[in-house]
Amino acid sequence: VLSEFLTEEDLDKIKAEVLFRAEDINQTELELPILFRTELFSVQERPEDYLEFLKLQAQKMVEAGWADPSYPLSVVEREQRFSTIYKNEVAGPHGMELNARENTIGFYRFTKPLDWKGQKVRVVFLLNLKRGQLFLYREISDLLLSFMEDEAKRRRLLKVENFQELVYLLNDMK
Repeated sequence: VLSEFLTEEDLDKIKAEVLFRAEDINQTELELPILFRTELFSVQERPEDYLEFLKLQAQKMVEAGWADPSYPLSVVEREQRFSTIYKNEVAGPHGMELNARENTIGFYRFTKPLDWKGQKVRVVFLLNLKRGQLFLYREISDLLLSFMEDEAKRRRLLKVENFQELVYLLNDMK
């Protein structure tokens, strides 16, 4: 509750809180490309089994210390219940729980579309996120949506051949 009799100390506290929140938001914007890891990047032929592929990639996150040991099975369970293959061949699989040890995103591009349960996928953003970071979730959702909705961005994404090109594309989208 704001009082009409704010002290100078009250105003300083409010300013500090606003500045802190603004710095937090700006830092999140700058860090989105940092969530992607070279170890979690590949361009390859489509895998034979989509769920096994997701489980294997999720296990790499566990082994690196970025994901909870339950993450691989949680990703598979989530995908079996509710597919995260969205429109225009973009997928954003994630676990049932948001319990990452460190926020990370894997990027995988298939040279040919993979068909899973009647849905085609060529680009997978494997999301391993901590709970309670609403701004970060929104940034990632906006990123995925931009690739689904903007044909020019999607074409650029489908041409990415190495990790440096991916980071350049992500930074170029800011």
